[in-house]
Amino acid sequence: MSISTKQILEKQNVDLSNLKCFSLTCHRRIRGYKIQVLPLLRRMSHLEELTLYLYIFGESTFISSTHLDNEILIHMPRLHTFTFYFASENDIDDDTDIRIFNSNIQRSFTNMKYGQVASIVDYLEGCKIICHIFSL
Repeated sequence: MSISTKQILEKQNVDLSNLKCFSLTCHRRIRGYKIQVLPLLRRMSHLEELTLYLYIFGESTFISSTHLDNEILIHMPRLHTFTFYFASENDIDDDTDIRIFNSNIQRSFTNMKYGQVASIVDYLEGCKIICHIFSL
């Protein structure tokens, strides 16, 4: 049986607790990460393998190790394989925000439980930043 992600997002009563493996790939920028994707993932409590490829736009959040732990991974105690690429695009106010973010993002993934993580930070148009994080 195949259930599309759109159906799952629209029907919050679809039982996902017995899923063992899940992959979500979005080739376009997405809005609604916090109100659609996170609640979806939290319903997958028995997941053992998870793959996420997402470009998040306009959420005023950069994905960090703390975010992944507190918002996703804590809800998946059986997870042993986590493969991911996140790009999060946000506006910034000034150069101070850039320096703080750049040093913090590197430190936040020092002890990642699911393997090594790399990150790239792109600064665009003087007031936009895109942070890419991905599993190696």
